[in-house]
Order: sequence, then structure tokens, then C-alpha cells
Amino acid sequence: MFPGSRLSGNRSLALMMQLRGYQQRIVDDALTTGNTIVVLPTGAGKTLIASELMKRLGPGCLFLVPTCLLVEQQAKAIREWTGLRVAEFMGGASMPQQFDVLVSTPKAFHTMQAKGVRSFRWDAFKLVVFDEVHHVLKEHPYRQLALSLSRLPAGPPQVLGLSASLTYAVGEQRVEQELARISRELRIQHMATATAWELEAGGYHSKAGQATLPTWNLPCSVPEGVLPIGERKPHLMAKKFFDRLQEGASTPFTQRLLSVVRAMESAVASEDSGFKSPLQNPAPRMWGDYAHRRVGQSAKFASLEHWYEALRMLVTSWEEAEDAATTYLRMVGEGQSKPFTWPSEVEAASAQFWHNSADSFPRLEHLKDALLYEYETLSTTHGSFRCILFVQQRIMTHILEHFVRTDEALANRLNPACIYATASPATPSFRVSAADSKARLASFAKGGINLLIATVVAEEGMDVPAANCVIRFDPMINSVSLVQGRGRARQPDSSFVVLCERQDRPTSTLAAVEAQQLEIIRNFKPDHVADATQDSAAQRSRERNAREVLLAPGASNATEVLNLYCKKTKVQLQEEFVPTGPEIECRLKYESILRSVQAAGSSGPFSRAAEGRKQAKRMAAAALLAALQQ
Repeated sequence: MFPGSRLSGNRSLALMMQLRGYQQRIVDDALTTGNTIVVLPTGAGKTLIASELMKRLGPGCLFLVPTCLLVEQQAKAIREWTGLRVAEFMGGASMPQQFDVLVSTPKAFHTMQAKGVRSFRWDAFKLVVFDEVHHVLKEHPYRQLALSLSRLPAGPPQVLGLSASLTYAVGEQRVEQELARISRELRIQHMATATAWELEAGGYHSKAGQATLPTWNLPCSVPEGVLPIGERKPHLMAKKFFDRLQEGASTPFTQRLLSVVRAMESAVASEDSGFKSPLQNPAPRMWGDYAHRRVGQSAKFASLEHWYEALRMLVTSWEEAEDAATTYLRMVGEGQSKPFTWPSEVEAASAQFWHNSADSFPRLEHLKDALLYEYETLSTTHGSFRCILFVQQRIMTHILEHFVRTDEALANRLNPACIYATASPATPSFRVSAADSKARLASFAKGGINLLIATVVAEEGMDVPAANCVIRFDPMINSVSLVQGRGRARQPDSSFVVLCERQDRPTSTLAAVEAQQLEIIRNFKPDHVADATQDSAAQRSRERNAREVLLAPGASNATEVLNLYCKKTKVQLQEEFVPTGPEIECRLKYESILRSVQAAGSSGPFSRAAEGRKQAKRMAAAALLAALQQ
């Protein structure tokens, strides 16, 4: 696997650049102290630190990145600095055969490791790098790999974590707990950062752009009658939505939109006896997909798909996104005449909806004001305008692109484009390919596109040094979003505009969390033995208390029992499907800090793959349940 390093054809980066003082110090410390987490501002050279460490250690290094878009970018940087053979790997790509350094997404790597591929075993690597290491703290593929590493005997591979902000927590005690947790789970011996003086002496513009809070900023305006923030529980989102409808507590806008949906459903059901409302499905993302798969039967399903998606926006925003839902429906032409005729009930409900819909919305008008002001200001002071507009939802990138392109004042100044993680589409009818994202980032760097509308895919790790403005359209909920997003505007005297805040998490609170993290990092002392003991005791207590779920009499559905057990023990159940001739094998794995248990089950030769997967999973679940009961 590691037949010896060789210099790449282009050594210009390594020859022309030298490590900054703080980078050299952090590399030297990591070589002597062991497992290390590096926390530095965006653009301060964290990838270069990892590259130099790989260069010193030699072949046998793994560099994990959270998204497919980062694979090529980070591989190129590592290749140019180290001269080593760097392979790129992600879902859908061919497995690399020979490499000195492997740059991979965690899920693709874990899949190969689960299959027992020799070159993907932990003992094949000297160094494992987690880029954007804070993902270890949430339900993310990083976490599975981190827990797997934590069970290895002390020694290789060494771990290096990179981040600009380590925790999603808010509140002093929670921040301390989360930083303690990530340090013990990765067995961190050292946390490294740099002072503002060190950064400045190294040539880095250390002064972060200060948040601009427009006069309309506090608080975010929301429609009357929405569920208070304190009563919102994400796992009950869809249930709460329909409970409020039955109780008559939902907003008037929601009731009008749902009236249109119900009328459309009744109309298509009268023409299609096989139609069943997908609203019974607790996963709103499946509603539009259900209609989209039936578009070939009738053009009315295309219209229904869009109304389902508008309804989904209300569900996932706790009924706040009236502006997004209305603008989306206008974007797809639902306010215009159709080449087919709906029954009078649909026409009446639709007419009432549009009659009561606003022509403009404060949030969009505020965005327009901010864009025009920053465009004029930065075009004067910097000679150009390159802005990244951050939103939370994929579909909102398309909605805001439409808003900009259809507004005369904005369209005359801005050329917008949207990007987001390409693994899933925004809706069945709106998607961005990996090729689209790559081309749009390149155009943004050259100035062809001057407004990039993005989700968190550009918030973390993406190299966009041309940006001189960042605007947050949606409220930030943690310091990771504050630090990562703000740092995307890398030009001196860049703008950072926060359009609205959550009352319980204003920008000032998130900035205080950032300062607290840095203080903890500077005073970090490893205390893994006591902490690991506490972690093990807590997990042992969870598994002991949840054992009654495993042994409950009369439980007939092994999959449901396993899911409930994992929820109570706070463990993510891992699954993998592998074709074995005419059958499908499902492999399930329960992996906590205390134990790792796995089982497999096979299907019969089903004619449909979906049926085979279900049968294989039922068999694997029954086998794993039996193993856990012992």
C-alpha cells in the first residue's frame, strides 16, 4: 500500500511557502505530545499543519473530510505540499489500490473498513486526521469512527483534529462538558491554538469581521400564532404540526395552504383509485416524492408535488416560513394558469390562498436592502463584490436565487448561484450536482458569479478566499455557525451581516461561547482515566436500564425493539447491505463505548430489491437482538 513517497510534478507550493511560526510550533508539539486538536480561525492554515505532519510521518496517513466537495480540494492541497501519493475516495468512487495518503469521506471509509479491506484497517495508518472534528460530537459518520478508534490499545494511529470551533453547545457548563467529551473520546493529549499576536506576526489577518446587526435585526419577525420556541421538540415536529391542526391552533396561512392540498388530493383520488395521501407518512420529505413519482400519470401530480413541498416548509419551520412557501409556489408557477383544469373546489381554495397571500415579505425586503448596501459599499472600497449568503435549508437556496433574479434592482447587479451538499436533492424537482457545485465555486473565485447562496457545505472547509461579504439569512444556533460562516469572508475589512437572531441565542452569546472555548483550549490538561471511567459508568447505566426493552415479552418486531434500545442507550445502529448472488445480506452493528456486537441476515431471492432488503434487515435484527440479550 505504501511503496514509498514520490514528489508530485508540481512542487511549487512546497518550494514557495514556509510554515508560519505558530504552524511550526503546533506541528512540533503534535509530534512530541501525541493526539492533538488544533483550533484556528478559517484560513489560518490548519490543512497545512496536517500536511506537514503527514510529510514528517511519511506514508500511511488518513485525512477524513465531512463532505464530498472537500475531498478534491483537500487532496490537492496535501498533494502539493507533501509530494506524497494522495488518493481520493467517496461514495460511488472506485476503491483506491495504492496510496501514501487517503482523503476520504467517513461513510465511504467505514464501508470499506466494515468489509474487512486490509488497506482500510486502523493498523494500516500512522495518522488519522478529522477535518472539522467537531462533527464527532453529534450523530455523524465521524462519531462511529471515533468510537472505533477509542477501543484500540494505546499507540498508533495518532489522531489530529482540525476545527475553527469545537462545540455546538451553548452555556458555560455545557461547553465544558462537550470539550471534555471530545478530548476523552479521541484520547487527546494536547489542544493547540494561536494568539492574535502569533497570527498577525505570521501574516494572517487575525481580526475577524465584526457582525453587523441591522436595525430590524432584533428579534426575528415570525408570524403570529406559531409554536413558542420553548415548546418545540424536533423529533415530534410532524406530529405537533397535525396536532395543532386538529386543535385549531395552527396559523391561518397554514390552514389555507392545507385546504388547497386537501382539495387537490380529493381531485386526483377521484381519477386515480390507487392514490393515498402521503401526509400519513411522518417524514415530510417523502410527501413531494410520492407525487413526483406519479407525474407520468397526470400533470396534476406535478402541481400537487409543489404544494406538498410548500407544506413541508411550514412543518420544518414550525409554521414560520410563510414567506418561503409563498415565494416557492410563485417560483414554480403555481399562481399562474395551468394547461389543465382543476375541479371548482380546488380553484376556490387556491383563489382564497392567493387572495390572502402577501405581495412582499419583511425578511426578503431586508435581504434586498442588505445586498444593495453591501454591493455599493464593497464595490467602492474593494473594487468588487463577492458575497456568500448562508441559509439553513437546501430549497431556500433556489428560492433566494429566484428572488434575486426576478428583482430588477438586484438582477442588474448580482449574478447568483446556489450550492449545497449533493448527496440529496432539495426537492424531487430541484437539485445541484457535484459538477454544478464545482463549476459554480470556480466561477465565484473568478468573479463570474458574485453571490453564492449556500447551506453549511460552504460554511465548513470550502476554500473561497475571494469572498468579502457574508450574510446570514437564518438565525445562527451555535458558535460553529458563527465562527465557520464569518470566516468565509477572508478579504481585509470584509462584511459580516446577521439579518436576524434567535432571542435565546443572540450573536453576543455565541461570541462568548467562542471566547470560552479558546480559554479552555489554552488551559487544557488531559484527564482521560477519570473521565473515561465516568463515561463507561454512564453508558453501563444506560444499557442496564434499557435491558428491559430487550427482554420485553411479546415483542414481535425486532427492528422496532432495536431502534428503541439504541435510542435509550444513545447509540446509532449501523447497517450495511451487501448483494450475495440472488440474495441480499444485511449487516447490523451495535457499537458503544462498552461493546461492539454485530449480526447478519440474508433475504430470499426476491424479485424486488426493496423486498429483499426488508427481509434481510428483519433477519439481521432478530440475530442482533438475540446476541444483545445474552
